[in-house]
Amino acid sequence: MPKDLTIIILTYNSAQIVGSCLEKLNFEKYKVVLVDNASKDNTLELVRKNFPQVEIIALSQNIGYGNGNNVALKKVETEFALILNPDAMILEKDIEIVLQEMRQNPLAAMAGPIVLDDYPLNKDEFEKKVAALDQDLTTIKSCYYEKVGQNYTARFLSGAALFMKMSAMQKIGFFDEEIFLYYEDDEICGRVRKNGYQNIIVPSATAFHLGGGGKSSGSSLKVVYKKNWHFLWSKLYWKKLRKGSLSARRSAIRLIFMHLRKALFAFNREKAVANLGSACGAFSFFIGLKSFDKQGNPRGNLKI
Repeated sequence: MPKDLTIIILTYNSAQIVGSCLEKLNFEKYKVVLVDNASKDNTLELVRKNFPQVEIIALSQNIGYGNGNNVALKKVETEFALILNPDAMILEKDIEIVLQEMRQNPLAAMAGPIVLDDYPLNKDEFEKKVAALDQDLTTIKSCYYEKVGQNYTARFLSGAALFMKMSAMQKIGFFDEEIFLYYEDDEICGRVRKNGYQNIIVPSATAFHLGGGGKSSGSSLKVVYKKNWHFLWSKLYWKKLRKGSLSARRSAIRLIFMHLRKALFAFNREKAVANLGSACGAFSFFIGLKSFDKQGNPRGNLKI
């Protein structure tokens, strides 16, 4: 039976968490591709030993979330793709529920299940999330638009378990390659809607976020600085795409001074470094620097 789904898992120092993700997947039914962003731990050794069915693409340097996933997306030959974080998990029955809904909706370019915060299933959390979709609350309406059958069109979908219909996404384009990290899912969801397609939430399907994301890249001061640098840069880049360069630059000025002040009065070194990273990311955006340098290396490195 031909496979109609390629599952793409992007790793970076993910040895502690990727096994829990992979062990629930049906390798006979789905093609599984792991893209590794130049991990320094034993991620690749672990996967090769325990999951030989996985196709591995080992990159020579860390090129970020969107670019890393794009490497695999450009090679997908199946009807659908699933971007699955290494610290997330989804069962086969839930995969099939989402795929069935996407087949039935020609406008559904991307889709996602309800994402819960742990495993096994937390019924209270699930019921609250599904009930919230039907409530007329401002915070809910800012994310969800309308019901489509039993599903909902959404402004944003979680990048932890993100399904793509390849025939639509090949027209729309994959992740924005200007972004190293953060806001890639916001940007691509916005582009889906701009092109007349839909992002849909499927409440009858669930995925689980295992909460190990922080372990996959470490928590040194250099990592803290770099993450905050890119979070602010990407946030302003996303604002520029939505509201224009002038609005984004005005926000950058405000954020530079706000985070510099926080860095000066921080109670501990990590918070000081985090706010310094945010201020430098905003400043770099303001003066026109991109998230990658001319050699293709991500910016935001802290020299300490």
